[in-house]
Amino acid sequence: MADSTSTRLLLRLMATGEQNNLWGGYTNTSLQTIGRAAKGYQSIALTGDKTITHTNYSASNEGVVAFIKFTGTLSSAASVTFPSTETVFDVWNAAGQAVTVKTSSGSGVAIPNGTRIRLACDGSDFVNTSSSNIPSATTIAGQVTVSGQVKGLSSGTDSTDALTKAQIEAAIAAASVSGSNLVLNSATDTTPSYLNTKLLVGAGLSKTTNNGGGDETLTLASTVTLDGKAKVSSNDTTPGFLNGKLVGGTNITLVESSDGGDERLTVNASVDADIEQAAIAVAMSI
Repeated sequence: MADSTSTRLLLRLMATGEQNNLWGGYTNTSLQTIGRAAKGYQSIALTGDKTITHTNYSASNEGVVAFIKFTGTLSSAASVTFPSTETVFDVWNAAGQAVTVKTSSGSGVAIPNGTRIRLACDGSDFVNTSSSNIPSATTIAGQVTVSGQVKGLSSGTDSTDALTKAQIEAAIAAASVSGSNLVLNSATDTTPSYLNTKLLVGAGLSKTTNNGGGDETLTLASTVTLDGKAKVSSNDTTPGFLNGKLVGGTNITLVESSDGGDERLTVNASVDADIEQAAIAVAMSI
């Protein structure tokens, strides 16, 4: 009677009386295969889609281990097709892109890059049996920290539900806030309005709205004309130029120079001749 093959690990099932003097080596191969499937680790480098095949009675079949790590630098998502055999193993995808583990007839499980999960195959297709799948109606008390994307959310309905990306995008698109683009003067301002209404100008300033109805701007300008005239005091009613507002008194003369250019006003003092002679006489008598 010929030997047969086990269904899951393709071990040699020796028939009674067969493999005389060989059964020890065959048994060792089977034990190595069992140990590798139960506790073994294998790194599988990926460059694209890959199909794994197994041969009977081999202790080195690819992927017949307890823990597989996909490595590589994939530029796009890839698939790894396993034989349609009942199996369970853990997977770590470190290949740079999503990797789908499947059978030839199944759709499989897509594993995001950087993710570790447990997979099981019922002989037809793979499913994710990782404990990271939280059962429905599970309550978590406390903070939840997520490293990576949260996928598969259902649309929120209650006020405390999380929103999906689609719900958030729809809310933003539908938002039409009355009075949008209005401004407040401060945090306590109760009446929002447009900038040209909120910005007031005082004496000597003007404001002008430019490009009305388009990309508008607001120009502030001074209306004060600087003509070079001066006032003697704050209640002076008639401003005038310096040579008119500055008046020379007794023995004081004002001389304007560089007329029409960088003008200067020179103040000269003169002394009466009799006073000068008297002052000299007093000085000489001392």
